[in-house]
Amino acid sequence: MSNVVTSVKIKNTPGFNGEFTADFCPGVNVLIGGNGSGKTTILRKLYEETRLPKIFIPVAEMLSHSKGLLALDKKLKMPYDQTEIDVLMNAELPETREVSPVIQTLLTQISKVINGEVLYENDTFFVVKKDGRKVRFADEASGFQKFGLLWKLLRNGLIESGSVLFWDEPEASINPELIPTLVDVLLTIQKTGVQIFIATHNYDVAQWLELNKTAETIIRYFNLRKVDGQINADVSDNYDTLNSVIDEADNKLLRRVVLKASGARVSAK
Repeated sequence: MSNVVTSVKIKNTPGFNGEFTADFCPGVNVLIGGNGSGKTTILRKLYEETRLPKIFIPVAEMLSHSKGLLALDKKLKMPYDQTEIDVLMNAELPETREVSPVIQTLLTQISKVINGEVLYENDTFFVVKKDGRKVRFADEASGFQKFGLLWKLLRNGLIESGSVLFWDEPEASINPELIPTLVDVLLTIQKTGVQIFIATHNYDVAQWLELNKTAETIIRYFNLRKVDGQINADVSDNYDTLNSVIDEADNKLLRRVVLKASGARVSAK
C-alpha cells in the first residue's frame, strides 16, 4: 500500500548507537517499552519524515495554553517541541461542514465520555457540556482533555482515510475504566483507513487491543529494548507471543501480591 508508512531507519541520533530498522503494518502499530527504550524517538522520527497527511498527539496537554501561544511562539520561538505546536495549530483549524457516519459515531461516543463537545472561541478552548455550561479546557479533568482533543481533531476532519495518527502515551492521565473505550475508538479509526502509531508502557492498553481484535483489525506490536544505546525490537502480530517489558512488571507485581496473600514476607524491591 502506497498511502501508509512502511518502514523507518534511525541512526546518528543522540543517545542511540548503531541503526534501528522496522517494518510497519497499515493498521495499528504499538511501540511498547520502558522509559528510554526509544518509543518517542521513533514516533517523532516517523512524524518528521512522513509526507502523508498526519497528526501527532504528544503527551503534554496543549489546548489549555492556546490563547495567543502560536503568535508568541512565532515571535519569540518558545521552548516547545514542534509536535506540541503542530497539534495546537491543527486543533485551532475550523471544523469541517460534514463528517462521515463512522466519524459521527465516534464523535457521539467521545461526547458521552466528556459529557459535551469541544468549542474554540476567542482563542480559547472550551468543553460545552450537555446542560449548556462552558467549561474552560484548562479546568477539565486531564483524562477528559485527552478525549476532548481527539474529538476536536476528528471534527476538524484531520483524522480520515489516508492519514497517519501518531499518539505518544494515549493512556496518560486516563482513568483505567476508560481504557477499553479509548482502544475501541482507536480500532474504529483504524478501520476507516487511518494508519496508527502509539507508544505505550501500559499493560491494559496492550491487552485490550489484543482482546478487541476482529477480522478487520490489523495490529503489530514492537517490544523495544535499548542495550548499550542500540534499540532492539521483538515484533509480532500477536501480543501474547511477546515477552514484553510491561508483562515483566505486571508479573512481578502479581508474584508479590500472591506472596503477601500467602503470609510470606515481601521485600520492598
